[in-house]
Amino acid sequence: MLRTLALWSSLCCAALPAAADEPASAPAAEPESAPANAAASAPAGEAPPARAGEAASAPAGEPGAPGADEPTRAAQSPNAEQGTKRWEDSDRMVETAARGSISTCEALSSPLSLIPGVGSTVAIVMDWACLIPGVFAVEYTEAHHGQRHHFYWQPAISLVLARGFRDLIEYPAIALAITVGVLYALGALPVVVMAPYFTPVAVAGLLTLSGVGYVVFKKVRDKGSDLVFELSYHLLAPEHEDPVERDRAAAESLLQPPLTSVTRAWALAATAAGAEPRWSPMFWIPVAGAWIKASARGEAIKATMRRTAADVLDEDQADLSAVDATTDVLTGAEGVFGVAGQALLIGGGALFVTGAVFAGLQYQETEDLGSYAAIATTTGITGAALAGTGLGLILLREVPEVLRPIAIPIAYGLFPPEQAETDPALPSPARGE
Repeated sequence: MLRTLALWSSLCCAALPAAADEPASAPAAEPESAPANAAASAPAGEAPPARAGEAASAPAGEPGAPGADEPTRAAQSPNAEQGTKRWEDSDRMVETAARGSISTCEALSSPLSLIPGVGSTVAIVMDWACLIPGVFAVEYTEAHHGQRHHFYWQPAISLVLARGFRDLIEYPAIALAITVGVLYALGALPVVVMAPYFTPVAVAGLLTLSGVGYVVFKKVRDKGSDLVFELSYHLLAPEHEDPVERDRAAAESLLQPPLTSVTRAWALAATAAGAEPRWSPMFWIPVAGAWIKASARGEAIKATMRRTAADVLDEDQADLSAVDATTDVLTGAEGVFGVAGQALLIGGGALFVTGAVFAGLQYQETEDLGSYAAIATTTGITGAALAGTGLGLILLREVPEVLRPIAIPIAYGLFPPEQAETDPALPSPARGE
């Protein structure tokens, strides 16, 4: 130490005459080589002296420390290397987390809703209580990947409004369905009394109308819920104007990466359930549109799962074949059920119209049971069978949607890989080994 101090003093003394010989107006040259020489001559194990003017002894984060006034990735979270990538389409991913959380809640409570009485009541309570992890999922996504102000009350209010819309719209939908059913029955009853052969035709029309009504109701419920969340959340959570403030808010978030086993499982479930493709007019094509949308949804799920694995979980897996295969099975089944259901509903509706025409022709005939009556009865029975099967397939299409937040996370792996944390030399699923 004494040798180091003596050397540093001699260097400073040698520099003073040189500085005195320079003009007073010329700025003093920074002794770039002095620290290097001093470091070269310093004994092994001792740190080289700091440059003049540098607060080398000041701790990080205090005034005078290098970069104290600039936010760093280390200041964002204790584990800034994981789960802190900002997304340009963060609004879309936040909506995915919200939609997926609501869908996951419904998937978990759906078995209880099949039990009449107490089961249905417990399912409703579970749907609402299950929004709590959804709030954390939205807040975490916004805090570490988004651009907006985030605190728990904004996603809480928006999720409650979206969940309330989904529940409240069921009551006017039920009332509308009952009203239409009663009016249909009142209109068909006199015809059935005067012409009994019209009965199967009326049944075919009722089943076709029920299937079309359910498809329209589901689209209005889902799109309306998404719109309610988007509008309310964007109103309550404006974008950050200062990146420093945004990073500081991320550092103060309650949840920090890496995620625990529980929060990791919920992130996977919400991602699998909430991923949706961008809208396309091709989705509205009858019959074929159902397959096109299911295929696009499968690709959206795969892409979003890969993003979640890489940016959120820091598990950039090279092999996601199990996730891809599970996704293909579920979305493929959804597409098949949708295509077949719509085709059968259209066929049932066409036979309903055909049967009604022949029933009208028979009614104008003088014979009580002519050939028109036989055709009307046959087309009515066939149409009722087609429309009923189509309605059943449309309802059965909900099964793959319910299984998505359960089967896809299981295929991915519910628990984080432990090998990479204990021994990097061991094979790790997170590295695709």
